[in-house]
Amino acid sequence: PPTPPAAVDRSGLPTPAAAPDWQPPAVSTWTMPNGITVWYLKQDQAPLLSLRLVLPRGAATDPRGKAGLTALTADLLDEGAAGKSALELNEAFQRLATDYGVSPATDGVIVALDLLADTLRPSLALLADVLLRPDFPAEEFERRKTQHLARALASEADPGGTATVVLRRVLFG
Repeated sequence: PPTPPAAVDRSGLPTPAAAPDWQPPAVSTWTMPNGITVWYLKQDQAPLLSLRLVLPRGAATDPRGKAGLTALTADLLDEGAAGKSALELNEAFQRLATDYGVSPATDGVIVALDLLADTLRPSLALLADVLLRPDFPAEEFERRKTQHLARALASEADPGGTATVVLRRVLFG
């Protein structure tokens, strides 16, 4: 039973509980013939898989005068691939109960899949279409480019955002 509030000694700090006996799970790694390093962590609690593909080229590698190229490219990946429209692509991932996402960052791009173990092969086939055969429709490119430019202009009016940009330039060049 819980301790009644009146019985709790509040005159000092509580004694901390003992540290749990926990060890992180073992991670296996191997390198594929194409040079990609795979990190594998097995957990048998549920038939779910969580995959992260880390592409080692991020915003820091955007060409001079093309700032935002990585973010724009990552943003366009879900706009169609291998002849499938954005809607068809989204529906295909949904039919497989697969969550898909792309997160561009300074040092890389993370492509994420969370899926049921029994849909691994078709989910990977769909991901291969997205990464190897993106459509990059011209009208979506222009629409997303306009959105990115508008966000960049709006961020210039934010003193905190401007301070962060200046600080990064001073620290990292």
